[in-house]
Amino acid sequence: MMIMMKMVMLMVMVMMMMMKMMMMIMMMMMMMMMMMMMMMMMMMMIMMMVVMMVMMVMMVMMMVMVMMMVMVMMMVMVMMMVMVMIVIIIHDDDEEEEEEEEDDDDDDDDADDDDDDDDDDDDDDDDDDDDDDDDDDDDDDDDDDNDDDNDYDDDDE
Repeated sequence: MMIMMKMVMLMVMVMMMMMKMMMMIMMMMMMMMMMMMMMMMMMMMIMMMVVMMVMMVMMVMMMVMVMMMVMVMMMVMVMMMVMVMIVIIIHDDDEEEEEEEEDDDDDDDDADDDDDDDDDDDDDDDDDDDDDDDDDDDDDDDDDDNDDDNDYDDDDE
């Protein structure tokens, strides 16, 4: 009877030990799994970070390229504008010189016109002569008045 009890106790002990071992192994497995998961997460995070960094660098590079292109385009536009302005200014200078020459010719014409105006003034002098004629007419009127006076004198006589 005692032997049976001992056997059962031993069995139980062994079972307990086994259970403990199993529990320990399970715990270890769980820990390992957790660690693995953590490691995987960390790796994923690192990978994601690297990918993000690469993406950021690529984006920055793209932005820099675009900015460079824009700067080059702006420089080209400015150069074109400057060239056009220079051409226009040079062209305007040529036109101004031509206009100045034409203006000199116009001045000569104006001088001729002034001479014509002087001729017109001479005509005005002729008009003055006409005025003198009018004065003569007035003198004639005076003579007529004198005649009338003479008539009165005759009447008195």
